[in-house]
Amino acid sequence: MSPSVDIDLLAPEAVQDPHPLHDRLRSEDPVHWYARFQSWYLTCFEDIVAVLRDHHRFSSRRARWLMTCQLSAEARAEIEPLLAGMELAFVFLDPPKHRVIRRHVADAFTPRHVETLRARVTRVVHDLLEDVAGRGRMDVVSDLACVVPARVIAELFGVPQEDSRFFQRWTRAMNRLMGLSADPPRDVLHAIGSELTAMGIYFIGLIQRRRREPSDDLLGRIVESQRNDAEFTDAELLATCVMIIFGGDEMVQNTIANAVMLLLTHPEQMKRLGARPELVPSALEECLRYEPPAATWGRIATEDVEIRGRRIRAGDHVVVSYASANRDPGVFQDPHRFDIERAPNPHISFSAGIHHCIGASLARMNGQIVLSALLTRMPRLGLATDVIPWGAESLGIRSLRALPVTF
Repeated sequence: MSPSVDIDLLAPEAVQDPHPLHDRLRSEDPVHWYARFQSWYLTCFEDIVAVLRDHHRFSSRRARWLMTCQLSAEARAEIEPLLAGMELAFVFLDPPKHRVIRRHVADAFTPRHVETLRARVTRVVHDLLEDVAGRGRMDVVSDLACVVPARVIAELFGVPQEDSRFFQRWTRAMNRLMGLSADPPRDVLHAIGSELTAMGIYFIGLIQRRRREPSDDLLGRIVESQRNDAEFTDAELLATCVMIIFGGDEMVQNTIANAVMLLLTHPEQMKRLGARPELVPSALEECLRYEPPAATWGRIATEDVEIRGRRIRAGDHVVVSYASANRDPGVFQDPHRFDIERAPNPHISFSAGIHHCIGASLARMNGQIVLSALLTRMPRLGLATDVIPWGAESLGIRSLRALPVTF
């Protein structure tokens, strides 16, 4: 593949299976100029980890580009108020501001604290499986994967389970925002803006309530931590809540759906897991490697940098592919083989460096509980379709549209 040849990772065939294209790029053009998005697209594990760990030369301040890279100037102006708020989220910040905000959130997501949620997450999962038990069939995506993270987030924030339906709607609106085409219809922009404005109003009210009535839930602890820190503003607190919703919902949803799909499409591995349920943690790590919950992430070069002979200029956008890095044969032996006992398994599905996913422990626990519950309660679980449809609203998120099963 010549560096001058363009690619389209959002073409239907690439969305359905991007791995052959990644193999070609990795071997022939690992630092590829992706004309459609006016960005560099990196596919080798070594290069990707180096970029993710180098926050001095590769900045995370790219919220506006991520949301607007395909939009016309008129459409960008329409959503400007949304962008102004989104760019305050700590995933889009560099040190020292990133460090200030992350430290207020990090304690709630330590493995130790996440473990205290295990009983509640287990209850959520078993309640959902009980709801579908009499049907003999379900859609893993809509009946399970989409619902579990929203209900767990409701537990985290200490709000009624009924509010979880709002979290699902707002996550869909965020996905639509990042996947907008050059000139989206005005009514689409208004619909997205309306949903995200409602989300902001909801969290402003919830933050105010936590200040009046302190609590020990996630938001209560963050609000209490913020109280004596003038560096952590209310606008940044609101943006943090928004990103916890989006990251916690989308990442966990894809972790669950992808894991169930991979095990059902590799029946010999599913049989092995059923016979040895202690392998669930290892199995989930292989699922995360094989089909990561987020496909890509991005940075902006702050100075001229050379990678594999290609000159990346200051101000250039750089997109790193987790999906490609996780199948790099220089790191993973026989990378296209799905093996629930793979060791070592140094995948980077939760990123690397200072922006390593703060909710990784929670995502892992959710996935492990779902797999264990399915093994126990639905030992005859099987696919009810020959077609597994993938979709992508943007370069960053590739997810299953449906996964019908019988049990």
